[in-house]
Order: sequence, then structure tokens, then C-alpha cells
Amino acid sequence: KIAGDLRKMVPPFHLNLFAAVLGLVLWERKDLFLERVRTIAAERDRLAAALGRIPGVEVFPSHANFFLVRVKDAARLYKGLKERGILVREPGKDPLLEGCLRVSAGSPEENDRLIAQVAGLMR
Repeated sequence: KIAGDLRKMVPPFHLNLFAAVLGLVLWERKDLFLERVRTIAAERDRLAAALGRIPGVEVFPSHANFFLVRVKDAARLYKGLKERGILVREPGKDPLLEGCLRVSAGSPEENDRLIAQVAGLMR
């Protein structure tokens, strides 16, 4: 009974001591990660711009490391990319996401390959 009462006082997304200390240490060294964040954001923007230039591809802007694209036949593009070893995500069955795929930014080489394959599959 006491343990149950104590659990009521713990925040819903409670961190253990190790995770909290690690988070503080990483925050103090955030300079190590900021360059990586800038690189990922630049690749995301480059990938989104290149895909947006492909006829039939609509890109939705994003501030995350991923974004949505809308195409006429998302199931066909998804399957074609998967057959070529490129994984994107189907975002779900919400009617507002019909025809959309979720694309995550990768390395420059991975992004170049994705751009080329999408261009080929959209022909």
C-alpha cells in the first residue's frame, strides 16, 4: 500500500538517477552535438528541396529530422523503395495523411540514393 501511494507522487515521465545525471553531463557538453544537429538539419533541407523538385512530389516543411511527402501513389513508391533497400515510413490511416510517406534525413550518400530512386520511380 505504501509503495502504491509513493508511486502516485512520481511524475509520469520519471527519470532514474543515472539517466538524469547523464542528461546533465550531455547538456554541459552540448557543443559536441550542435554540429551534428546542424549537419542533420542541412541534409534534411537539401533532401526536401531535391525531392520537391521531382514532378509529382509535394514536400511538407519540418523542423525535425524527418518530413512528409505526398505523392499520387504512396503505396507504389513505398514498395518500390523497399524493394531497393530504402526504408521510409507510412504515417498511418488518417485521411489527412492519404498519399503521404515519412522520410528521414540520412547521410549525404543515403539521401542522394533516395533522391535518385524516387526520381526514377516517379517517372
